[in-house]
Formats: sequence, structure tokens, C-alpha cells
Amino acid sequence: IKPNNIMIEWKEDGGEIIIEQVQLTDIEDSAYVGSRQAIVGKQMGNYMWRSPEAHAQGKVHKYSDIFSFGIVVRLPCTKFS
Repeated sequence: IKPNNIMIEWKEDGGEIIIEQVQLTDIEDSAYVGSRQAIVGKQMGNYMWRSPEAHAQGKVHKYSDIFSFGIVVRLPCTKFS
């Protein structure tokens, strides 16, 4: 998960931003990984947003995605190209 792949539909109402919908995009290399499963031996995801275990080719699972999303929401609000 990286900033370029998060689409947000929003509107401004009286100076307040209202988020109407959030959607993930560009998931052509996605895979369903069950709650007791993991992907092992691959460096999954974009280099800048990859979890430590993915860099080390360890077990990649939903917590890896949570780590990547945490990096996204921790960044200051800026435009990404």
C-alpha cells in the first residue's frame, strides 16, 4: 500500500473537508493471503513502502500491509508524484 494507490473522493462544505469514499487501486499483483497464511521468500511491494519483513524476504501477511499503511498515514499531507 502506497499513497499513489489510495484514491479519496471528497468535497469541501463550508471550509470543512468531507471524505465520501476511499478506494485502493493498482492491485494487479495482489494476492489473497488467509489469516493463517503468509508469503515467504519474496520482496513484496514498493521499495519505499515495504515492511521490514518484506525487505528481509520473511513472512509477509496482513500485518505487513498494516505497516505500509502506517507509513502512509504518518507522512505529512503532501502531493505525491
